[in-house]
Amino acid sequence: MSRWLVLLLAILFPARVLAADIFVDGACMVSGDGSAANCASSAGGAGAWQTINEAVSAVTAGDTVYVAPGLYVERLVLSDGQGVPAGSASAPIVIQGAGRDVVTVQGTDLARP
Repeated sequence: MSRWLVLLLAILFPARVLAADIFVDGACMVSGDGSAANCASSAGGAGAWQTINEAVSAVTAGDTVYVAPGLYVERLVLSDGQGVPAGSASAPIVIQGAGRDVVTVQGTDLARP
């Protein structure tokens, strides 16, 4: 019975079932694959991305990006209509501080696509 329930939920709510947690830590010496909050021991290994842009390039609707404390000087484009992933009302892409941290976005030319 429970297998059928899980399958039914996966069919009805695929974005929520497949949503991933992605991690960013600018203090890491090498960039991992975004799958863990700790720093990777080798490039591409299990661990946090170094930049928010790397995380944004890996997200799909429903994913959450956790950003470790730090200053990230980057140009971010979350949706441009040219294949860059975008969330939806039912499966938003969330970028938030890791733990109790707060993400503050500052800059010029801030706009919604």
